[in-house]
Amino acid sequence: MLPPLGQTSFLGADGRRQTVADDRIGKRDSYVIGAQLSPEFTARLVDRRQELET
Repeated sequence: MLPPLGQTSFLGADGRRQTVADDRIGKRDSYVIGAQLSPEFTARLVDRRQELET
């Protein structure tokens, strides 16, 4: 399943307005992506979860 798409507008370096499509992901999905990209991030998540369980 793909995340929903949105649009973001901004002024480019040339002063003209540009619009680009972007993904709109939630907090949970951003954690999943971070965990896939960084073993250190995954370790911090696991440590925090264990801390909260005790």
